[in-house]
Amino acid sequence: NWAEKCEKEFGGDKQWRASDAQAACLLRLSEVYGSKLAATAYAHTYVYSAREREVIVRVDSNEGNRAWLNGELLHDDLRVGEGRGIHDYTNETPAKLVKGWNRLLIRVGNRLGHWLLVAQIVDRAKQPIRDLTYQLESPLP
Repeated sequence: NWAEKCEKEFGGDKQWRASDAQAACLLRLSEVYGSKLAATAYAHTYVYSAREREVIVRVDSNEGNRAWLNGELLHDDLRVGEGRGIHDYTNETPAKLVKGWNRLLIRVGNRLGHWLLVAQIVDRAKQPIRDLTYQLESPLP
């Protein structure tokens, strides 16, 4: 039974958990989920912008990652089988926030050891945008 085999091999936690990012937007997934081998987690947040604007979505992880903004793939850098250190390589992708609520979803893998993710939305000059609002709860009906 394929479903049973998948559940046994890849079961894990399939529930969303609220997690606090630490300094510099760092999410320590290994502190939330423990040290997992060959695992994948998704980070998700809603971002409110009072106006449409051009931005850069910066994502860094100690393994590969994939990111979507409003359901559109921003980048795909899973680097299967290749580890990297946090801040060794940052994915920076130009994007556009719509006026109102936006959804940011990031997939981050882990082969072994520490499991880290950094995500930021900055302006085109790579400076913080102070008037964005972030929340975990869905603002959408």
